[in-house]
Amino acid sequence: MTNATTAVNTVLKNLELETEDLVLVDSHVYPATANVVDAVVTGFDADVLAIDMELPVRSEDQVVELYAQVRIRKKGFGINFAK
Repeated sequence: MTNATTAVNTVLKNLELETEDLVLVDSHVYPATANVVDAVVTGFDADVLAIDMELPVRSEDQVVELYAQVRIRKKGFGINFAK
């Protein structure tokens, strides 16, 4: 891969999403990546869930906790998270 954007685009374009799937991004997603996410989810009639990540990020634990809270809140909606 020539750069990280190309690598992320390759992975996203090779996903096989279901209609009920969500792609989880944060509010600081790189614009080129956001465009690919939008195109991929539109092609599968899936959806995007954006997490509002406040800056400054003080620790890795803060990021992990934010994603964990989303998982807990969305669990009742029948959403499964890839591991």
